Amino acid sequence: MKKITVGFWIAALIMAAGWSSSLAEDIKGKFYFGGNLAVLVTTDNIRSNAALIISPLGNDGAPFTGDKGEIVSCDTSNLNVFCDPRPDNLISRQTQLQQTMKFDGHIGYGLTSNFSIQLDTGYYKGDVTNFDVFTTKVVPFRAPNSMDPCASSQVPPAGFMPGESCEFFSAKVKNESQPIKAGQVTEIPLLVNGIVRFRKDSNFNPYIGAGIGYLFTGLNESPSVPQLNTRLEKLHLTTITDEFGPNFGKVLTTPDSDGNAIFNYPASVKVDQGFEWQVVGGGEYFFNDRLSLVFDARYVVSGQQVTISMNGQDQINLTSFTEDLFRPDGSLKIYISSDTPPNPVIDPNVSSNRFKCDFKTSPPPNDYNGDGKLDACYGGSGFVDPKERIVVQGGRIRLSNFNFGFGIRFHF
Repeated sequence: MKKITVGFWIAALIMAAGWSSSLAEDIKGKFYFGGNLAVLVTTDNIRSNAALIISPLGNDGAPFTGDKGEIVSCDTSNLNVFCDPRPDNLISRQTQLQQTMKFDGHIGYGLTSNFSIQLDTGYYKGDVTNFDVFTTKVVPFRAPNSMDPCASSQVPPAGFMPGESCEFFSAKVKNESQPIKAGQVTEIPLLVNGIVRFRKDSNFNPYIGAGIGYLFTGLNESPSVPQLNTRLEKLHLTTITDEFGPNFGKVLTTPDSDGNAIFNYPASVKVDQGFEWQVVGGGEYFFNDRLSLVFDARYVVSGQQVTISMNGQDQINLTSFTEDLFRPDGSLKIYISSDTPPNPVIDPNVSSNRFKCDFKTSPPPNDYNGDGKLDACYGGSGFVDPKERIVVQGGRIRLSNFNFGFGIRFHF
């Protein structure tokens, strides 16, 4: 069926064109219109900061020379060094506008045998991919034990699932790379061009041109963006900084050791619209004086851009208590065996007096704060501070692009 349909349209075009073997007709005083199927390749993207390191440069003040005093590796214990929390190999993952097909349409009029005025338009729709979200967190962990009440209970305590342990004597570091789709961009350009033709008496006419016009845009934000914001709003945050960390960058909120730092940096995505200009080159092969095949290449320069930001920030680094410690309602599910956050305070006026768990006197599962929910306990020799670090990186993608396409053109 598909082959029959394609054959029908080819036959219809040939008949409409009045097929002949004549050479190209002079375009002076003639109108033409046509369409191209093209590939749009945006020339810009958001480069990942995953390999970012800020450290002393040494005596010569130049990076990566190996001179005395220079530090070229990440040492998180050194306050003079800051490294992006993400693995360096993520630098190859870039936030970009999808390279996909677009449709171009045009209509023109030949003012002379070699020069024509042409009006271009088109339609493009593509995703903004790899909006970078990365999480590294310390998760309390112990393999399920058949003697453990949380592992053996037929009806697990509130907040736990069958097979979960109630006693945690160690932890593991878990990295989660979570790039999301930021949205879908629509572009409809409208440009006026001047086109200069060569070899007007031949079947094949090379041409060049330039034009200026306006780019109309639209954006459909992905549901993943508000879902990300909901997640970040529920975190028990201790600090929020920009991409350069607390010692070299900007602290964006008042730190809070209890995990109550205020989150005011929701992610948002927008796209501009405005003027743009282009240069055009290509060739047109005439089958006859009515129908031609067109190859078209364009470079479009646009000042418009897709912007992914977090309340004006291109990147935010968040530190919080590990999400796995808490129930969906925000209450603490896994207590610490010491008087430290995130354990809730008993008396709001005495921050050092907190509810805590004890493996010996009150083994889990137990209701450690009297809220009617059974809790787990984390501590012991393998204790690692249960913190979570999240990197959310946005930025700007300029809409300048290359277009490459083929199409047909009718002359009348």
